[in-house]
Amino acid sequence: MANGEKTAKIASPIRLRRYLWFLAVFWTVAIGLVLTWELWDERNHAFELARSEASGIWKKEYSVYRWAIDKGLIYVPVEGSTRPDPHLAAMPDRDVTTPSGRRLTLLSPPTIMRQLFALNHGPMDILSHITGLTPNRSENVPDAWERQALKSFAAGQPEVCDQATINGRSYLRLMRPLRTEASCLTCHYYEAGHKVGDLHGGLSVSMPMASVWSTQGENILRRVAGYGGMWLLGLAGLVLLSRNLTHQIQRRGEAEQKLQEAHDLLEQRVAARTAELAESNGRLANEVAERVKTERWLLESEQRFRGYFEQGLVGMAILSPSQDWVEVNLRFCQMLGYSEEELLLIDWRNLTHPDDRATVESQLQRVLQGERRGFILDVCLVRKDGRTFPAGVSVQRQQTADGSLDSLLVLVQNMPPQKAE
Repeated sequence: MANGEKTAKIASPIRLRRYLWFLAVFWTVAIGLVLTWELWDERNHAFELARSEASGIWKKEYSVYRWAIDKGLIYVPVEGSTRPDPHLAAMPDRDVTTPSGRRLTLLSPPTIMRQLFALNHGPMDILSHITGLTPNRSENVPDAWERQALKSFAAGQPEVCDQATINGRSYLRLMRPLRTEASCLTCHYYEAGHKVGDLHGGLSVSMPMASVWSTQGENILRRVAGYGGMWLLGLAGLVLLSRNLTHQIQRRGEAEQKLQEAHDLLEQRVAARTAELAESNGRLANEVAERVKTERWLLESEQRFRGYFEQGLVGMAILSPSQDWVEVNLRFCQMLGYSEEELLLIDWRNLTHPDDRATVESQLQRVLQGERRGFILDVCLVRKDGRTFPAGVSVQRQQTADGSLDSLLVLVQNMPPQKAE
């Protein structure tokens, strides 16, 4: 029994190490496969990027070529490397002299393009070439790659794009066919027996891959460094895995103890908070009861006021803080001889006799400014038919809860006959 336990103790670390070795090998293979895929994808991306740039250059070159084809033969000054084209010697007006004595000669579109290609050959070493299977000029002779591409065009293929080596350097080569235009028949193509639409050659663009790889190098290094770091981190994690198991069990026990303590503390806080909420609910219930009582009193007061207002024992009206009519009762309308609709359209100042307006306005301004709560005056009021009658007018300031002016309550009562003038 003792030997079995000893064997188990010895075998267990061995099985653990084998398991860790298996995980390490699996992790290494997985990272290697993913990195290989990423690098392959980066290569394809670089190829597509180079192809896109080469396609843009081809379109630019072809646009110039089409312009030259549309113009046909073009006169240019005879100077520098530009000399009369021997292939156009049969044309009687190949060379002319301007009235100022300047010599001009005709150039064909392919010759123009070759000179432009020579000017565009800059530090990026981008090569452009017009060629054909049966060229008339030695400069247009295709190389092996271009010859194979021309054969593909003859078979109906619209484009050839591939990586190839030129002078020991890797290039992305893009070539598309050129078809005979009507203007081509004015020169040596006509003599060769071509007709419009025939395949007479191709335009190739070659761009060095080094210019593309230089921009992609940082991405490749970043990917290699990233996956290398992931691989190292994975191995480090596997090494620490066995050590962390024991620590995790210990930390788990400590965490459970802390969790229990936190649970007990939480229950205490919940109990205390429950008591506080119960007390708060009691106070809230009292406040609600007081509010309901207050609202009931306000409702009863409003109903009483509405009863007084509508019974018509005295004339009553409500003015807004801007001294506009808000509401008038029937008794007030009868005293002045107006309907309610008519009265609401009249300025209250026109209802007071001119001799009393200044006094009423002065007292009213003091109420509006909050200097006093109200006033009572004996004044003469003017009826709709123009007659005047003495009346006692009481104006009271109605405030909101914050003390600001809410409205003005106006009470009007006829003076006793013995006080009338």
